[in-house]
Amino acid sequence: MNQPLIDAVRAGDPEKVRECLHAGADPNMKDQKGEDVLSIAIDDSPESVEVVRVLLDAGADPNCQWDDCVPLTCAIIDKNLDVIELLLQRGANPNLVIDGGTQYDFADFDYRHDEYDLRLPVEPTEAEQGNEEAWLAMLDRLALEYGKRPPEVLHLLRKYGGRSLRELRDEPR
Repeated sequence: MNQPLIDAVRAGDPEKVRECLHAGADPNMKDQKGEDVLSIAIDDSPESVEVVRVLLDAGADPNCQWDDCVPLTCAIIDKNLDVIELLLQRGANPNLVIDGGTQYDFADFDYRHDEYDLRLPVEPTEAEQGNEEAWLAMLDRLALEYGKRPPEVLHLLRKYGGRSLRELRDEPR
């Protein structure tokens, strides 16, 4: 019952996923490596959004952790804005700390790695380094100036309350 669900998820087939779930497959099951089916469903294909929606509708946990990853991490890696937003709408925690940082921190690292090979073309000011809104404004400006992809994932995470670990530590309790 569960292997057909994994196969349907990997195939990106929302109807087969629905059939497997109606037949009793667990929307929170994991494969042999320990990866949950929700994370397996996430890629940059158009079908990914519908498969993720079907799994979430069936009760898949948007914060299910495997290795050093949650479904939101997978969506950030794939830069699938529709899946990121769906996960956030359904309760994915952008402030979940894994491996020393929040999902926002991971997205910031991922963005700088992909767009600038971790070396920004200019040195950020002290104000930009100390304030996330100023940091994002700088990244927006650099993207425009240097013809890079804008930091849309970071903006989306902010929209749903995403914060850096530094911000979380600095918040009054």
